[in-house]
Amino acid sequence: RVANMAEYTSPHILSDEAILSKGVAAHNIGAYRSAHYQKAFGIHAWYEGLQEHTFRTVQLPLTFQEAKHVVAIHYSKEDEQVLQPLCARIDALMHTHFPQGAFIKLDTRSPKDVVVYDFENENVRKLIDMEIDALPSSQLHDRNALTSAFVTATNRAMQVSTGKEALAMLFKSTRICQDLNKATEFGEDLFSASLTLREWIEEVPRHPEMEFRGFVHNKQLNALTQYFSFVHYPLLEEHGHAIANQIREYFETIKDRIPHDSYIIDFFVAHNRILIIELNPFHIGAGAGLFSWRLDRDRFMNGPFELRVLTSAMQRASSEPDPMDVLPAYWQRYVLQRASSKTAGTWRAPPGAILMVGVGVVTAALLLWYTKRR
Repeated sequence: RVANMAEYTSPHILSDEAILSKGVAAHNIGAYRSAHYQKAFGIHAWYEGLQEHTFRTVQLPLTFQEAKHVVAIHYSKEDEQVLQPLCARIDALMHTHFPQGAFIKLDTRSPKDVVVYDFENENVRKLIDMEIDALPSSQLHDRNALTSAFVTATNRAMQVSTGKEALAMLFKSTRICQDLNKATEFGEDLFSASLTLREWIEEVPRHPEMEFRGFVHNKQLNALTQYFSFVHYPLLEEHGHAIANQIREYFETIKDRIPHDSYIIDFFVAHNRILIIELNPFHIGAGAGLFSWRLDRDRFMNGPFELRVLTSAMQRASSEPDPMDVLPAYWQRYVLQRASSKTAGTWRAPPGAILMVGVGVVTAALLLWYTKRR
């Protein structure tokens, strides 16, 4: 559903007649309308006018058969070697454009679920260890600090350097499988999908507190929330409004370059500039952070502007005050055991890792977090 359809319209929300004229079967009208609307906010739609305001990006079109192969490999129905030519094409782009590595995604979403659900991922474990080991001893029992370390580690784990690494992440991702299934369900003539390689800037994963989500209606930025809404960042409690003013001033300079009137926009506030991460449809499927589509829809559409950041008082008063509750049970145990064993000089992975690979136990909050973006 699109937010408040009685009031909200978009030229990208096609009529039944327009969809049927494309040859879409009647029973697929709703699915095609949703897919078409979502695709209108992909990087291809806005990158050219905003290149200097976002991450350097190269797109690699997928063929219909390549998309079908990725889905089949996800379900272990084909051998990965069938996509060796695609692997070589990604390698060539990496070598030419991103020798320091890249972030990979479709034009719609990224495979961010992989770094959370794959409990046997050695790279994720290594990065979690590094982030926890870097914490001062005073924070090793601070569950907010440990959750923040987990966020940083899993963000860093998204970096890929070769075609093999990129495809391995795509093959494991349920999000990618879902999106490619949607892209192929209308047949080859209506198929369109691309792999998107984006410049890796190490400052971004290392500073999750500087990611923000904005809600824009009729070209007005009406609401702004910290992106990782379950972690308390003291910097934001102290300086959030000053940062919000920076973002609002910046937005006024670029809003006319964006080919939409209403959308969700993600920002990263770097030390010397503001970057646009991506756009998402103005739609309840986009996570609302510290807001709520049900309670705050009128603010999203009409203002007045409001910033929300998680304060220490808000965190204490929450019905779920422990930020680690958003982590899968396996990672909770892993993080806590790593922290508690740091000073003792002993460490072993928590039991149950292999069993939990198949279970994929996650809380509803984490599922919402990772399925709402990129």
